[in-house]
Amino acid sequence: MNLERETEILSEIEPMVLNCGFKIVEFHANRQRDRLKFALTLFGENGLSIADCAKVHKTILPKLEMLCPNDDVYIDVMSPGIERVLKSSREYKIFTGQIIRVLLVEGDDWFKATIEAADVGSVTLLVDNKKVSYDYDSIQKAKLDYRGAV
Repeated sequence: MNLERETEILSEIEPMVLNCGFKIVEFHANRQRDRLKFALTLFGENGLSIADCAKVHKTILPKLEMLCPNDDVYIDVMSPGIERVLKSSREYKIFTGQIIRVLLVEGDDWFKATIEAADVGSVTLLVDNKKVSYDYDSIQKAKLDYRGAV
């Protein structure tokens, strides 16, 4: 499946997922033998249970089958994980308010911060009660931090 078609499908199902109370962190579609497999990584402010995954699956399956009538559709719905590596400015925006661990390109140690705001070019973090902005190019790696408070 090409990127343009994947983007079209995402635009069709994203409002449905939002209505279920979740944000799509990552979305991929690929062909596996005779199936068209969709993988969705979701985030919810109050977590994501197995029941939540099943609810989203049941909500979007009919739409995906309608959009891909000639394919055997398979959906894999999952959480981002407790130490997800943030991959894009979109993910920083989704995880606003969450605690992360950050390793800067010019740094040699990880530090904890809370994501305050994110846009296309930079992220604003709360570090030691001070707001600091970083261009994404200055961040070597950032992960969600399941351990809690900064």
